[in-house]
Amino acid sequence: MRRRPVPLAVWIAVAGLAVVMVLQAVLALLFVRGGQVGWAMYAFAALLFALLLVGLVGGSRLAWLWGRYITIILGVVVSAAVISGYLRQQAGLLALALSLLGIAAPLFMVGVALGRPSAYAFYDLVCPNCGARTGLGADLLFRQARCRSCLTVW
Repeated sequence: MRRRPVPLAVWIAVAGLAVVMVLQAVLALLFVRGGQVGWAMYAFAALLFALLLVGLVGGSRLAWLWGRYITIILGVVVSAAVISGYLRQQAGLLALALSLLGIAAPLFMVGVALGRPSAYAFYDLVCPNCGARTGLGADLLFRQARCRSCLTVW
């Protein structure tokens, strides 16, 4: 299989994940030193994001699937938690702004970028028969894709 160049949409997604990883590292240093949380939580998140980054650049459909949907879910959860904390006066306006702009926005950006047609094409998620885009896997590890329209597996 010939290696395709990584499209701009995927690089945007990678950059968004990198921003979140850097901000999480900064937060880990701040909160762990204060004794508020342990290293394991941040180390686990960093490991998962690093694996996701490698998979996205490498063209892994499974990484695309996780990157496309889990980032949107995490963005919603982070936004809801931070807004809730702000409304209960447990977080200040600066924490609200930094969390929404530094974590939630890049997470949403990743999900949107991976939904672009060029990202679908890069991860070979365009049906060779009918040209429809799909995010449906034919197997557990998403090594094969299944078209929702014509049910072709490739």
